[in-house]
Amino acid sequence: MFGRPCYSFSLGGGLWMGERIIEKIMNGVSVDHIPLGMVWKVAQILHVEGCGERVSLADGCNSVKMPEGKGVLKIENIFPSDGELDLISLVAPHASVSVIRNGLVESKRRVEVPSVLNGLVACANGNCISQDDHESVVSKIYYVDGKFRCHYCGHFFGNGEAEV
Repeated sequence: MFGRPCYSFSLGGGLWMGERIIEKIMNGVSVDHIPLGMVWKVAQILHVEGCGERVSLADGCNSVKMPEGKGVLKIENIFPSDGELDLISLVAPHASVSVIRNGLVESKRRVEVPSVLNGLVACANGNCISQDDHESVVSKIYYVDGKFRCHYCGHFFGNGEAEV
């Protein structure tokens, strides 16, 4: 049915090719349903490089819900903040995040793009006051019906133009 292998990498622990299962974690976070090719961006948002914890990630995994493939990320002893979850929602809008404690899923939820993004996304209009280095204006972006709109200049832009 599915012929494509799932490649998983373990930072600091080697490379396994074709393995279809990422090892279970006892405490930490699991992020699933990450769009193909975006697992590294999610890892960057969660500051996994140099975190000193066990990190497992996979990209290109078979998925019924995501026929093009999906990514999975598990991090031992790291729990994302609300701001980090908001950033993940911008690069992986259908991701699910599970908090794991003592080997059991304590909570699981889908990420959602918040309706107001304060300081998380830069306005795509280079002439906006929020882009001016001489002004101390923090970006304020509204997210409505899959589009972003700047509070200050009113510029509309799509997810592809959003600078996280």
